[in-house]
Amino acid sequence: MREIVLSILRRYIGGQLKQGGGSNVLMKCPFHKGGQERNASFSVNLESGLFHCFTGGCPAGSGDIEKLLKLFQLPANMIEAELSVVRPELERQRELRKVERNNFHANRDPFAAEHILPEAVLGVFDHEPRFLIDKGFDPALLKALEVGYDPRLKRVIYPIRDVYGNLAGVVGGATDKSQTPKYLVYKGGTVSCGHRHAGHYGEWFNDQFPSYTFENHKYLWNWHRVSKSWMSDPSGRVYIVEGYKAALWLMQNGYPNTVALMGSYVSDMQQRLLHRLGGTAVLCLDNDGPGRRARKKVGEVLWGPLGGRILSVSYPPVDDDTQPDDYPPEQLRCLLGSARPVIEAILGLPAGPPQIPQSGY
Repeated sequence: MREIVLSILRRYIGGQLKQGGGSNVLMKCPFHKGGQERNASFSVNLESGLFHCFTGGCPAGSGDIEKLLKLFQLPANMIEAELSVVRPELERQRELRKVERNNFHANRDPFAAEHILPEAVLGVFDHEPRFLIDKGFDPALLKALEVGYDPRLKRVIYPIRDVYGNLAGVVGGATDKSQTPKYLVYKGGTVSCGHRHAGHYGEWFNDQFPSYTFENHKYLWNWHRVSKSWMSDPSGRVYIVEGYKAALWLMQNGYPNTVALMGSYVSDMQQRLLHRLGGTAVLCLDNDGPGRRARKKVGEVLWGPLGGRILSVSYPPVDDDTQPDDYPPEQLRCLLGSARPVIEAILGLPAGPPQIPQSGY
């Protein structure tokens, strides 16, 4: 399918194709400004053949490969010839998507944790995370969010819950630069070569949960709190950050509706969760290379499902490799106030520098 769609694009559009997020490619839109726009705004998914022009008012809008061919005003016989090649694959993919949609809720609730842990698991980690408190995080907030500490592995513990608040697992954040990985996803025991390995919880855990598995990227940290009040609110904002500390810092400074991706990309399940938003999403991803790339990719995959209700913060040009928790409260508020439509970031349009006070930073 990819090669078929690519060949059609090269025959009828030409020009340079840029890799977008996932299976998308970007190019200058051939349907407005005579194809001479300054930045690439036309996105095509190579797997599905679906296209979208991000420029408001463009006559192309969005659609499938058949509509795209008709926009080129080709003779009917040429359109049919092109479609005869691509149609079988399109039909196959439509059937696959239909089966996926029908099976999504068939066997179990996909938004519920596959393995629900007892709350008593957190009792092992009921210690103050001095590492965060010493960095200025409010002990009362940390306690309310159940952030704990694992004295055995010397890691800050972040409980991960499903949309219903069920405990699905925990992630341990490093407290020393020598610790790897930076964020450790706690696993159950494993068996290899006839030997049983305890995992991160200990032998007691293996006995009670012999088949336990956990993938943190199926969840959004703090989503179970945020979703209750914001899934259906068309006027609200939800702030999306990469990591736990950034989320904690936003919440501590008056932005409780913050969720963390727990990384610099958005998984399929996280997309499904975010697609349920009723308000506006504001991307506050890190200002480093991975964060800037993630901003474009996340912006692309959420743009359509959120109906364009997605913004992105604009960091000061002089700042590099920073993240939201690097900014004192006043500067943080200015940073979040600088949010602009993410489409400008996707297209690489220059942003006016946000007016962030420099005192104390």
